[in-house]
Amino acid sequence: MLLKKMSERRREKKITKAEGRISKSQNDKEKERLLIELGRLKEKKGDFDGAIRAIIERLEISMSNETFEELIDICGKADDSIRHAFSKEIARFAGKFDDSRWERMVIRYSSEDSKPAIDLALECYRVSHRLIFAQAALEKIEETLTGESAEGLSKMKEIYVTVITEAGEISREDQLDLLQRAIHFTRSTIGDEMMYLDFAVKYIILSSAERDSAEVVSDLVGRIDRYIVLFVGKEELLLDKLDSILPKIREVEARRLLLKKMRDIARLVSDKRYEKYADSSDEANDIETLKKNCTSSELKAKSKDASKADLQILTRDYERLIEAVQSPEEKLIYIRKLGTLLRDRLEEHYRALEVFEEGLKLKGDDISLWLVKGMTLEKIARNESDPVKASIFWKKAYDHYHTIAETFEEQEVKLTAIEKCAMIHAERLTGV
Repeated sequence: MLLKKMSERRREKKITKAEGRISKSQNDKEKERLLIELGRLKEKKGDFDGAIRAIIERLEISMSNETFEELIDICGKADDSIRHAFSKEIARFAGKFDDSRWERMVIRYSSEDSKPAIDLALECYRVSHRLIFAQAALEKIEETLTGESAEGLSKMKEIYVTVITEAGEISREDQLDLLQRAIHFTRSTIGDEMMYLDFAVKYIILSSAERDSAEVVSDLVGRIDRYIVLFVGKEELLLDKLDSILPKIREVEARRLLLKKMRDIARLVSDKRYEKYADSSDEANDIETLKKNCTSSELKAKSKDASKADLQILTRDYERLIEAVQSPEEKLIYIRKLGTLLRDRLEEHYRALEVFEEGLKLKGDDISLWLVKGMTLEKIARNESDPVKASIFWKKAYDHYHTIAETFEEQEVKLTAIEKCAMIHAERLTGV
């Protein structure tokens, strides 16, 4: 007993001495050596909080794989409360180290309770937008949801939806993979119809010619009667959700069935938004009819007393026309109109950016689209409250205008792009 106490006192003296020398050290190599010693002393003492802090401080000096491996190991020895407390600090390194090491870290963060691992994966995803963290978060939430009590189920579902909603910086293909996983899980494992509807709608909106959504559309249309029951008293909300996917549905029979159901729902609540469509699916899809409707909506939207609802109706009309017309030149007319409406009138800058990017896929040398995309990147950066995100979008705007200056030969266009680069560099990218 006496020997044990003497050993503990010696260790405490060593800890105090190491901490004092670390605080005074100006040499990184010496500081790193002292931190290695301090971390080991803290671990022997059973102070895993202190041991983790020492390793994190080492990582700030030298981002080595070996040090990160030590962090993985020590996190596995700490209890859930300590792991939870360090989620944000460890997430600062989310952009570093390979996927296999982070997979081991998430495993170490999981014990009987998966919540510390979920916290870590979410924090890492928000910092880095790496696919591995979104996948890890979903996996751990799915494990928890399948065994969760009724009391905790609602909160875990909310976190699951958050992961999918925040998946905005990864590629479209990766987003679709996550949504496909979420659709399967909500339908087959937890049977949550509302979550399924939201994920299916997101999937259909995000899908492209390369990633057909026909199967999801067919399944969703087959469930409409269930949703009519679930949305009693909230029919207009259901119509808004369905209306957002209508322009994306290419299969004629599925579109006809969905439109018929939507008209039935609209009649129940005296919603007149579909009165302009005849009962015939041919007429509903007729391009000339769509153009007439669009012209009428444009006139309403231009009036001084135009409401947000009027602008949203015009948005949907533009979307339908973009899907319906075949000529790329005609599509581009409505793409420009839609993007400008979203950016300047509805202030949905991210949606506007997506629209202009779709236009550039159709015609990559359209300078007007290049310029409006640049203006949209500037607007996003200017309106972004998070300084880090604002810096990212100013850099994107700078790179975009730099590409214009290098790509296009027209002197006026080149000079405009160079001036934009100079302005952004001088006023927005100082110190970035």
